[in-house]
Amino acid sequence: MQTVAPDEAAARLEVHLSHLLRLLRGGEIATAANGEVDAQSLEAYIAAQRPPEGHISARQTAEILGISPRLVYPLVADGTLPGVLLPRAHGSAWALREAVEALDRVELAQTRGIRVRPPDGWLTSRETCEIIGCGRSTLRWLVAQGLIEKWTVSSVNTWYRAADVRAIELAPA
Repeated sequence: MQTVAPDEAAARLEVHLSHLLRLLRGGEIATAANGEVDAQSLEAYIAAQRPPEGHISARQTAEILGISPRLVYPLVADGTLPGVLLPRAHGSAWALREAVEALDRVELAQTRGIRVRPPDGWLTSRETCEIIGCGRSTLRWLVAQGLIEKWTVSSVNTWYRAADVRAIELAPA
């Protein structure tokens, strides 16, 4: 039986050693009598973690949509995104790449109330304040004066027109 040192196995899985130990205690990966990791069991676990053809990980899905990776599982579970669920212990899912790329982020924000990255040409309030160099109260004032267009998509998604923001130059105090 070939074995692998635990720290090497953790590196191959790209996880912390404590996570590997949980996998070993849970029986998901076999351990050898000498405390090392069974190489064949490790390879089988790694192979099972690869996404099916045409699918991407929850992390990749989240990056494309501009959402938290933990929101991907419920979106796949309820059918909003076609994909494959991993056992809940893993807390993850694989989503079909073409469905993710075709998903309308604005519609997702409106129907699900999920905070998403704004579409091109729009900025979040944090980005807007950083560019202008002001606080949120000043930003609200600029919107009230009609100097910046605001788009409220849902209770958690308010975006500001990038062209308006970049056109504003606040005089130094």
